[in-house]
This record gives sequence, structure tokens and C-alpha cells, in this order.
Amino acid sequence: MAFTFPVLADGKVADLIESRNQQWADAFNSGDVERLSSIFGERFIVLPPGSEAITDRNDLRSFLQQDMKSLSNLNLRTTSVTVVGNFAYETGEASYQMHEESGKLTRSIDDYLVVWRKDDGIWNYYVDLWWPQE
Repeated sequence: MAFTFPVLADGKVADLIESRNQQWADAFNSGDVERLSSIFGERFIVLPPGSEAITDRNDLRSFLQQDMKSLSNLNLRTTSVTVVGNFAYETGEASYQMHEESGKLTRSIDDYLVVWRKDDGIWNYYVDLWWPQE
């Protein structure tokens, strides 16, 4: 993994983001919508491909519940982190299994960009967007 730190050279933020990503994947894979949605800060925006932006916590929970019905075995892999003040910009890959209506499982990989924001000492999702690899 490559990490870029124009502000912090010790890697602490990257380690925290890796830890938060593991919490994200664990919560998603166990179907824990409350824990998953708590990784987002008070203010956030989620930009799903082909859908409306999500900025409301109840809408976020509904979206995540729908995602959990059709996806499983989520794994996040960070490819870069850039820290600027109270913001961190992470790029990476999300791999998962998609459950098709036929019952077939298909392995898929998306690229993602997450903007993390540090609020009260905690790094939370601030902006989340992703798109399928092609």
C-alpha cells in the first residue's frame, strides 16, 4: 500500500483509517446497520453510482440495509491516503460478492474515494463515492 502524508509523516492517520475500514467491513458483513452508519459524521454525503445523493441518516440506513441484502463478503483495500489538516482523502478498492436473483454469486470490485473528516478527535466518513471497475 502506498500512503502520502503531506502533513503527518508518522502514519497514525493511515492506521486509524485502516482500523475504521475494518470496522466498516465487519459491520457491513455482520448486517449491523447502526454500527455501520455511526462511521459517518454528523454531516455527510454519499454518492452512489446512478442514484441520488444521500445526506440524511435515515435514508443512509435504508440504503445500507438494501445493500446488505444484495452484497456480502465486503473487503476494503486502501491504495492511498493524503492528509490535509482535519481531512484525509483515501482511495481504494472494495471487493464483494453480489447476490443475483438467480441465486448466483458474482465477485465484483469497485474503486472508491472517501473523504474523511476529523471531528472531536474521531475520523469519520464525510464524503463517500464509488464506481465499478471496468
